[in-house]
Amino acid sequence: VLKKAWGADSESLLLLVFYTLSEAAPSYLFHYWYKAHAIASPKVMNSQQISNFYKKIGRNEKARLHFIQHWIKTVNPSSGIYYDITSISSYHTALPEVEWGYNRDQEKLPQVNLDVTYCSQAALPLSYHVRPGSIPDFITLENTLKALKSFGVNDFFFVMDRGFFSASNLKK
Repeated sequence: VLKKAWGADSESLLLLVFYTLSEAAPSYLFHYWYKAHAIASPKVMNSQQISNFYKKIGRNEKARLHFIQHWIKTVNPSSGIYYDITSISSYHTALPEVEWGYNRDQEKLPQVNLDVTYCSQAALPLSYHVRPGSIPDFITLENTLKALKSFGVNDFFFVMDRGFFSASNLKK
């Protein structure tokens, strides 16, 4: 599924995922991990190359949506989609998604919201979206429903917390 969406970048992307999951260390230390594990794959990237790679991957919305579409087809969720949002407070001023909104942690900072859908049947995540920090949880549900339907997921139920409660969401 990665190769379909990301082509030649899929190997580097997978290596960086393996590194991040196994080490939980900053990306600038990747080359040490790479050399220690003698992985025969694409050339090792230095810190600046990794930053440029992340920027390239992050800006490729078409490939990201292509990946999610094929991933959802592969996972084939038929029941129990969990959906939740977390907010990440930030001092960052250049990201357009960092906005003022309801801050659950009572921090006096703008934030970005990260939402995730998860399939309980397969025990795998389905998708994620980065959303502006000013958008309340219950409003994002409508966009998530539309996105799942556009990916061919039509028969499902959600398990959610109180943050999504509204009469309108219950009807949907």
